[in-house]
Amino acid sequence: MNASRPIVLVLLGCFWPGNDSSGPNQSFIALATALSDHFDFRVVARDGPVGETRPINEAWVDLGFAKARYCPAGRLGAVAFAEFSTRRRTIFSG
Repeated sequence: MNASRPIVLVLLGCFWPGNDSSGPNQSFIALATALSDHFDFRVVARDGPVGETRPINEAWVDLGFAKARYCPAGRLGAVAFAEFSTRRRTIFSG
């Protein structure tokens, strides 16, 4: 990865592992794949549907076309993201 590329932070609610069928996911994958030579894409998304429990990976996951960070789903998603995003080094490092 080229460190001089601008970072693009994308928020997708339905981009959990194994959920590749939704339109926004397919659009994001196509966009990030096409522009990955020019931009460093980071996507923050839920780790699964609301009510489903999965082990949480606390690190960025390299998808090839972007890096993903999965957060637990819940009623306070926006609040949890606000707390997550205040730790700026966490979002942009790794």
